[in-house]
Amino acid sequence: MIALTFVSKSQLAQVVIPVFIDDRLHDYVMKAKTYDLVPNSIHSKFDVDTSEFTDGNIEQQLSSDKNAAIVTYCYRGRRAQFAANRLKAMGYTDVVNGKNVAYIMSSLCQDDNVLIRQLYEKESSTYSYIVMDKASREAVLIDPVVETVERDMEVLNGLNAKLLYVLNTHVHADHVTGSGKLKQILNSRNDDSNIVKVQSVISKASGAEADIFVSNGDTVNFGEQVLTVKNTPGHTPGCVTYLLNNNSHAFCGDTVLIGGCGRTDFQGGDPNTLYDSVMNNIFSLPDETILYPGHDYKGRTCTTVGEEKLNNERLTKSKEEFFDLMVKRFDGSSYPKKIDSSLPANMKCGVYEL
Repeated sequence: MIALTFVSKSQLAQVVIPVFIDDRLHDYVMKAKTYDLVPNSIHSKFDVDTSEFTDGNIEQQLSSDKNAAIVTYCYRGRRAQFAANRLKAMGYTDVVNGKNVAYIMSSLCQDDNVLIRQLYEKESSTYSYIVMDKASREAVLIDPVVETVERDMEVLNGLNAKLLYVLNTHVHADHVTGSGKLKQILNSRNDDSNIVKVQSVISKASGAEADIFVSNGDTVNFGEQVLTVKNTPGHTPGCVTYLLNNNSHAFCGDTVLIGGCGRTDFQGGDPNTLYDSVMNNIFSLPDETILYPGHDYKGRTCTTVGEEKLNNERLTKSKEEFFDLMVKRFDGSSYPKKIDSSLPANMKCGVYEL
């Protein structure tokens, strides 16, 4: 009798971008409803009697990196355990038994314990986001604006939130970040050395100052929530997208806007790089992933990967068409009106020194 060893739900929730292998019978998977599937799974044909994958191409479907995370699952976990054991024998080092679809999805959907507040700054049409773990009240604030810091603090206080990190998706050109001002106000109140200070976060590639520099694959943890960093340069060389938990939500700054994208004619922007970032790191996410943009100028609040893949006027074009459109549309003749004050300040975490 094989011993069944299931990965714990808390451990499964922390796995960064795993490959899911569905070991259920082929006929069942083909008839399964959407709610009975783990998105983007690989379906394998596995013979329990011989403990072998019978479709012959499982290794071609997996990463060449045998240290990459793999989660097997089936109905009750028995076939998945056999498959996990076989993969380990094949040299894959990070393989766990995820039991079944319900077990996996309940582990990954931490959204019942997360709160997201979208906040708006009208002059630059900028969206800022409070993301808070409900249980611990620990929170992050993404892309704050200096003029609305007091408003943001009121919302945080109303939620009884414990702000740990202030994150920027990139160095902004149309407004001054509120990161420095928030740090100055909140950290001056925390005279007790045992109280955690608010820290600023930005990508290492941005070249800006911050307390913490992040790169592709890094994580920001607060309570039970995890934001994973994806490098998405193109609008600027230092743009990143923050993916919440198992890609349920993505805070993509100016890389993808609703029906459009950020301009690429200053700050080292490049249309080809932006296009590749979107196709490889955002449009590759599940269609149901909710995208929260850095701006919107028509009163819209969010979108999904699936909607943008179908409807985005720029990013549904070929790479060559996209390049031509961006070069023609954004020719460097009309910069944001606050660029001369915003860029120097934002390179130093806002108008206040660290």
